[in-house]
Amino acid sequence: DASDAARLYHGLLDRAPDARGLDAWTGAMKAGLSDLAAAERFLDSAEYGAKHAGLSDAEFVAMLCENTLGYRPDDAWLGAWTDVLDSGASRAAVAVGIALSPEAESYLMPRIEEGWHLA
Repeated sequence: DASDAARLYHGLLDRAPDARGLDAWTGAMKAGLSDLAAAERFLDSAEYGAKHAGLSDAEFVAMLCENTLGYRPDDAWLGAWTDVLDSGASRAAVAVGIALSPEAESYLMPRIEEGWHLA
């Protein structure tokens, strides 16, 4: 749960979690808050709105790729995830799909699981 919360911080807020926030999110997720519900709350947060208000779907997907996978997406990857949004998936579902993917886990492992670099 802590790793999932930390990857959502990186993906949606572009930062490491602060200790108090990570503790709160981890507790909520252990108590039953789903990854999807957590992502929805991150997206509804004032911090997310201040940093990322008005992103197009393509900009949103590119941001997630850069923040959680460490690279700019190519056109095919970007198009595939943008199509998921166009098909009716929520931004929260896409955020979970990207930020909690095995690729994101591998990329973020040095920043999260092996040292817990907290903001």
